[in-house]
Amino acid sequence: MTFDSCGHCPSCLDHHISYCQEFFLRNFLGARTDGSSALSAGGERIHGNFFGQSSFATHAICHELNVLKVPDTAPLELLGPLACGIQAGAGAVMNALKVSVGKSFRIRLGSGRLLRPEPPRSSARQPSSRRT
Repeated sequence: MTFDSCGHCPSCLDHHISYCQEFFLRNFLGARTDGSSALSAGGERIHGNFFGQSSFATHAICHELNVLKVPDTAPLELLGPLACGIQAGAGAVMNALKVSVGKSFRIRLGSGRLLRPEPPRSSARQPSSRRT
């Protein structure tokens, strides 16, 4: 599952759903866009709907736009971390840094900056994609 988007604004229609005009409303207010909640306990409304689904459970209620179809053979224990890593990490690398296929980079953690992409330390020791 991923964050919620409207599916009809210019950003969504251009396949840039993270820039949805309703992103904040759909993902950070703890309710559906009409103010209702999908969850309750003892007749009391439970705030949820973070990222349009609040999926820290074995079952989740979400909008169809939040769901991605994966093969039945996909390892379920990896799908949650993979989704988070793709959205937060790989998305930034591919979209903002424009790192292309076959290129290398490293992330350096240090004071003053959270992440700083750098070229690999040695261009002489590039990993080989050839299998023997």
